[in-house]
Amino acid sequence: MEAALRPERPDDESFVYRLYASTRDAELGHLPLPPEAKSALLRQQFDAQRRHYAAHYADASLQIVELDGAPVGRLYVGRWEDEVRIIELSLVPEVRGRGLGSALLTTLIAEARAARLPLRIHVAVTNPAVRLYLRLGFAALDNDGVHMLMEHRGA
Repeated sequence: MEAALRPERPDDESFVYRLYASTRDAELGHLPLPPEAKSALLRQQFDAQRRHYAAHYADASLQIVELDGAPVGRLYVGRWEDEVRIIELSLVPEVRGRGLGSALLTTLIAEARAARLPLRIHVAVTNPAVRLYLRLGFAALDNDGVHMLMEHRGA
């Protein structure tokens, strides 16, 4: 399988929405809501996230992760003078746990190291990817009980 990154385009919105929804399944799956209400809630949250990213990360690199030409994830990265920030890294369930996330993170770790900048990410404390970040050398800088700010130690 060949992985590649390409800039996100307007016609990617339906894929990005489905990807976002797949990352919320565990969180929303137990809510006693009819499917229509869950769908409406997901759409509201997705739209709010898009507005937040546009307002706070206008200069970020928004990329689609592809495997063999098919979209399988998104990688949003802010590159600033004082840090490299992973804004979003998410993959479709079918490719999670197969090394793609590790490969993307390893590339970003090398980029941050070469620039002599810290590599940081905010992550939900319940996100299973926390184990991956810890394994790759990230450490928690701050933890409010819901989200952690993590930084790569070697960056």
